[in-house]
Amino acid sequence: MQNILILKSNSSQVNFWENIILNSNYHVLVVDNALKVVKTLREHTIDFFITDILSPELNGIALISYVRFNYPKIKIIAIPYDEQNEVSDFFADASIQGAHFVLKNPISEETINLLTEYINSNSASK
Repeated sequence: MQNILILKSNSSQVNFWENIILNSNYHVLVVDNALKVVKTLREHTIDFFITDILSPELNGIALISYVRFNYPKIKIIAIPYDEQNEVSDFFADASIQGAHFVLKNPISEETINLLTEYINSNSASK
């Protein structure tokens, strides 16, 4: 079974991702800050990392860069959950730093379907 690590910024984010992943063959690990992300990466083999671009303790772009540099095989999905902030610059930065998917709010059903297919196809390839 593969592992997905989620850095949560709020509980609705975790519920959203757990619902998407529910029918796939993954174990979901949820942490609430960047230090726990680093600790979890050291302790577990992670296949996907889902993070908020505007993460609390550490700039989300810096965290994406850290994961990409230290764990290059992990697939990174970045998304902002704070719709009030202007995040357009973060999208380009997240892609440059190595995020495989950079999603924008609101997330359409089509985007969810594409992302689910991507996760499931990468699960089958392992």
